Formats: sequence, C-alpha cells, structure tokens
Amino acid sequence: MDYVLGIDFGTTSVKIVVLDHITSQQLYSSNVKTDADVESVIGEAGYEQNVGKIYEALEKLVLQIPDELKNNIKTIGVTGQMHGLVLWKTPQASDLGLMKCESSNLYTWQDQRAIPEFLSLLPVPDSHIPLATGFGCVTYFWLLQHQPHMIKHFDWLGTIMDHFVFSLCRLEHPATTSQLAASLGFFNTQTNTWNIEILKTRGFPVDRLPRIVKAGTIVGQLVDDWHCIKKGVSVLAGLGDVQCSFLSSLLCQNTAVLNMGTSLQLGCIVKQDNFKQPDSTYIQHFPYFNEDYLALAASLNGGNVINQFVQMLVKWMKQFSVDISENDVWEKLLKESENVTLDEHLEVKPTLFGERHAPSEFGSILGLTPKNLNLPQLFNSICFGLIKNAQAMMPVEFLKSHNIERIMGSGSVLSRNPLIRNHLKEVFKDFTFVDGLDCDSATGAALCVIKYCQN
Repeated sequence: MDYVLGIDFGTTSVKIVVLDHITSQQLYSSNVKTDADVESVIGEAGYEQNVGKIYEALEKLVLQIPDELKNNIKTIGVTGQMHGLVLWKTPQASDLGLMKCESSNLYTWQDQRAIPEFLSLLPVPDSHIPLATGFGCVTYFWLLQHQPHMIKHFDWLGTIMDHFVFSLCRLEHPATTSQLAASLGFFNTQTNTWNIEILKTRGFPVDRLPRIVKAGTIVGQLVDDWHCIKKGVSVLAGLGDVQCSFLSSLLCQNTAVLNMGTSLQLGCIVKQDNFKQPDSTYIQHFPYFNEDYLALAASLNGGNVINQFVQMLVKWMKQFSVDISENDVWEKLLKESENVTLDEHLEVKPTLFGERHAPSEFGSILGLTPKNLNLPQLFNSICFGLIKNAQAMMPVEFLKSHNIERIMGSGSVLSRNPLIRNHLKEVFKDFTFVDGLDCDSATGAALCVIKYCQN
C-alpha cells in the first residue's frame, strides 16, 4: 500500500487528505480552524498569525489519522496561502523539531502595511507580476526599513510552506517552487530566477532566499518518525494553494475555475506556447505545472467579506444585549434569503479589503430604498456583488478568447452557500456550470505527488 498525505495551510484553517497513490481515491480528510490571528504591533494595517498555533492545529489533525493509513504514507505534498512571509533561524542541535524552530509571525497576504507611497519607492522588478502590499518581499523591505532590529538575527525567509518543509526535513537550505517564489515578488518566471541584482541594490539579503526547484520535486525526507508517519518519508517543495486547487478541479479541457474561500480566484490554464505579457491590471499569470501558466483574477474579497458581515451582525445584536452565535446568524441568513430576488435598485460593491490593482478603493452601497432596506435583500446583494466583481476582473470576453466552455465552482464558501452558487450560474450564464465542491488545495497537493513527483 502506497499512500500520499496532502497538507494545506489555509488562511483560517488547516486541511489534510490521504490519497491512494495508485487509484487517487481519497481515503481520509479532515480540517480544523487555526485561530492563529494575532494583533500586530503596527495596528490594523498588519495581518499576522502565530506560526506555532498553525502547527499545533496541523499536529492535532495528523494525530487523528488512523494508524493503518499513517503507517503506509510514503510521500507528503504541502501547499498553502501564497504571498505571505515567515522569517526563521536555523535551529541548534538542541532545538530540533517542527515546534522548536524559532520564527517570526506569519505576515499574511492580507497585510496592508505597504501603502502605495511605500510601494512607489521600491525598485521596479524584472517580472511581469507587479508588486502589491502583502507580497513577502515587499513586506520584508518594509521590515528592513521600519523594524531592522527585529529581522537581523533571522537566517532565512520564505512562505510558511517553505518554513514547514525546512523544519520537518531539517534542510541545510530552504527550497521553494516558482509558484511560491512568484507570489513573494521580485521573481522572473521566464528565467526562473530571483531578481538578485535588483534586490542587492537596496540591501536585501538575497542569501536568505530559498533555492528554486521544479513543482513536484522531492527536497527532503522525514529525519524522525512524525506521529507514526515513518522516518524516511519523502517531502515535496511547497506549492501554491491556488495552483493546487485548480489541479484538483481541472479534469477536462476548456474549463475555468472560480474558487472562493477566504478570498476569491477566477482563472484558467494558459499553455506555455500561448503565454504573452499581460496587458490587464486585473489578470496576472502565475506559474502552474509543467511550465504552463495560470491566468488568474485574484480578488482580495471573498468569504472574508461575508464573514465580516456575519460578525457585524453578531456585534450589533450584542449591543442590544442579545447573544447569538455566528453559526445561528449563518443559518438564519441562508434560510431567509432562499427565495429572495435581487432588487434592481440595490447595488453592493463588496470590496471591503480593496484590490491589489486598487488598494484604496473600498466597498459601497447604492440604491437603498424603504423596500430593499432589509437583511435578506442586503445579504443577497453582497453575495451577488462578489461574483460580479470577479466577472469585472476577468470578463466573459477574456474567457471566450481562451476557448473556455465550462466554469467549475469550488471552495469552502461555495460548498456552504447555495446563494453564491446560484449567482455564479446567473452571472456566467454563457458557460456550463460544473460543481467542484469536492475539490480543494490539500487534494491538489496530494495529486501533485501522484502526477508530477520527481527526485
């Protein structure tokens, strides 16, 4: 028996799956919320997470895998939230182990500390992917300027997946894939190299960057048993969560995927031979597998917007001395909105978190009337607005120009919110809708092992 473990470090939760290497059948799946958010010393602009809490959540999941499965895991694939940054030290011999490697917080992709004025002062990267706040190298430049005393004693930098693989396998030097390197910034996807000389001109410690390997490359092995997963099990370099989500979804050609979890992504595969420098500020081309590209409209606004709305309602009720849980609010919203039709006057632009191409443009509500000033109508319009925002970023014309015939809907929000699924079908009515609710990044990480694994 030959099993594969897939791990996904999401923004709010960690998920694992176990697949049969021969049949690709899912044998086990579990997830848990991390509750890892911490208050940043810079206030609301900083989005940080406690790395230790994330790993604690993962270890709880691994402990729960049945022993008969763990004993036959031969390979581990790792994916997770892109763009974010972790700094860490090489552990001493007395500090070996996943939980003992000294690190900074995880500065997530949601981080807003690099305001447009700061971005304008950074060197122009040799890359078709423009810089944005939340990109790991951008965050590091900010730390270099504002908190140099904090970062100087760390040896390495990378995504949380890079840190995890480094710690789990006790590597001498961290390794990453072009999928994650491109998300950090200052990376040329065509030469597959960091912008070393450009970074050096501004004092960036380029020797701390991970080395680049091909997606699917084994970079290490477990040096000890890990909760009954045996010593010697191979571990792949970290992968992008969006790429892995698409890998688990795209079972046929001419299909685009709209994935909505904490954020939202709409994209399709572009073959290497058809790649050209993009002329859209909304659509970026990230490395995929087999040297192909993923044309991606990546919105910062997805399930996080709906969660903000739910949390707002809970807070409002508490101000009236009424205690109600978020789960109860969710249940009520979905039930009351089942048969509600969109109001033609009400227009919600639900970009609470701005967008990378327009970081200062936030949400708005237009067309409020006595008739539509009610909870079901407002919730319905928020859900509709999220899908319309995705369509605005990747128009129907773009999809048709890439011969897209089907759109697959995937992600945690689509799985629990039928209203969103109905709006997706309506807004993209020119395409056949395909249900991809069983697709996720952890599965994609495991599938990468099966399809692309190499030494």
